[in-house]
Amino acid sequence: MRESSASRHMIFIMLSILFAVLFTLLIHLSADAQEAKAVVDIGGDSYEVDVSPEGQGMVEIEVSVRSTVPRNTVYEVHYELVGAPTWTVDIPGKLYMEPLGRKIFDATVIAPIGEPAGKEAELRVWVSGEGETVSWETALSGDSCTIVVEPFHRADIALEEDYLLDRDLEGSVLLPVVNRGNTMSWIGLDIDQGQDRFSIPSGLEQLEPGENRTVVIEYDMRGITESVTVSLFPKANTWSPLEGVDLKFVPDGDIVHILLRRGPFLILVPRPLAEGNVVELFTIGGGLENCGIELVEGPEGAYIDARKGFDLAALRREEIRMDPRGFSGSRSIIVRAYGYDVERKVVSNPWVFRADMPETDEAFVITAPVAVGGGAAAVTAIFAGSAAYFYGASEVFKYRWLTLAFVPLYTIAHEEKVLDHFFRGRLFEYIREHPGATFSALKEHFEVNNGTLTYHLHRLEKEELITYRNLGKYKLFYADGMRIKGVDVVISPLDREIIEMISREPGIASSRIIASFDDERSKRTVSRHLKQLERKRFIRVERSHGARRLYITGDLERVLIPGKGVIEVAKMTGVETL
Repeated sequence: MRESSASRHMIFIMLSILFAVLFTLLIHLSADAQEAKAVVDIGGDSYEVDVSPEGQGMVEIEVSVRSTVPRNTVYEVHYELVGAPTWTVDIPGKLYMEPLGRKIFDATVIAPIGEPAGKEAELRVWVSGEGETVSWETALSGDSCTIVVEPFHRADIALEEDYLLDRDLEGSVLLPVVNRGNTMSWIGLDIDQGQDRFSIPSGLEQLEPGENRTVVIEYDMRGITESVTVSLFPKANTWSPLEGVDLKFVPDGDIVHILLRRGPFLILVPRPLAEGNVVELFTIGGGLENCGIELVEGPEGAYIDARKGFDLAALRREEIRMDPRGFSGSRSIIVRAYGYDVERKVVSNPWVFRADMPETDEAFVITAPVAVGGGAAAVTAIFAGSAAYFYGASEVFKYRWLTLAFVPLYTIAHEEKVLDHFFRGRLFEYIREHPGATFSALKEHFEVNNGTLTYHLHRLEKEELITYRNLGKYKLFYADGMRIKGVDVVISPLDREIIEMISREPGIASSRIIASFDDERSKRTVSRHLKQLERKRFIRVERSHGARRLYITGDLERVLIPGKGVIEVAKMTGVETL
């Protein structure tokens, strides 16, 4: 009996142990099965994005992730934007979650400015365990929302000139009116004053987004001796007046000049070659004080001996004879006139001419139109100099001369084609792979002429994809963000502006920085540079109340800025390096 009771007791103990083992194993299996489980929830089903210049095309979408695992877990965040391949999404890559924890973050979606109204995209967000590859279709948990582009109306008078010279007293002005909105609009012009001397077509025109129409402004200035200003306002959908333009008609004897933008303007008109280095100056839109001629480009030690410090009344013409000094031989000289309107400096169009005709070297002469009256009037300037000097000059001078003299002409005569973008892409990749490549090395590698290479380098600089530094007579090109010996990193002028803004206001929202450059640079360019500065460890990002707050890290010591040289970061930001 006792043996039977002991056997039953032993069996009970063994069963208990087995049950405990099975229970423990079940818990572990259950935990393992929940390793990558989380609940993803997007705050709304539909969002609207404002792609007007003021709205910046940015929308922040609140995403909540709740872990179902009773332990610390790392989740990888995945997303997919369906229907909008050119849009971008800023979203955390990983989440570090406490047991059964919950985190909220913003997914920032950026749509291009001017995207068509009504365009839709679907944002999908899901998570997986660290290291797992999970698609939207196979994800255990995920959520999605729709993003719709809002319509906006915008009409602009797209002026390309600053002024028109020497027009007949009776005639017409052509003004291009462009639909800058993202939806079809009825657009026309209203005239604010001068109805008896000026007329515009009545009625409105329906324009597609990006479409333009030329509006003809008829004018009659006969018998008028004083300047007349006409204010014109574009209207979209008849109820939305937008920023207009003032046309100022300035009589000048039997001709009239038309100011399309705020003056005064200073105009330099070269005399024929037979009269030597003589130019004629005159102003429209008001007088200028303390006028003179200044050297823009020339050999080392060169200067211009010319009359300086004189005042120039409106429409009065002044002849100036220039005497280049400070060098010998045949040289290419670039000059311009200047004057002051109160404290604002006004400069004229540049003029490139030959100084000291060479006695032995064969000179090259390039004749090209230099616009001094917008598209309405032009004079012929002679770009000349010694070929022997030019091709033996430093790369720094050569590049600056080519940029000033040839890039505008290349742009006018050359229409961008797909192959141009392809060549610029190859050029950028080569510079990125060969930091410090010189102008001559690039010209030799790609087997292109000076003008073509200068044009495409200039375009890459304008997009701030490349930067440079001058080393002696050589010009060295780098991809933006490249590290070089003795310097932590190369940064662009735009990078420096952003860094200084963050230094002045630590914690400034990234959206405010992007909006502050609205009139100067594209939103996409500024956003790209913000991300690059974060990767370069210049700035760190903290999220607060749905906004991305930016701070200077102080990790870097020295940077190279084109035209400025190597600069200590602490002096630029006021933040001591670590």
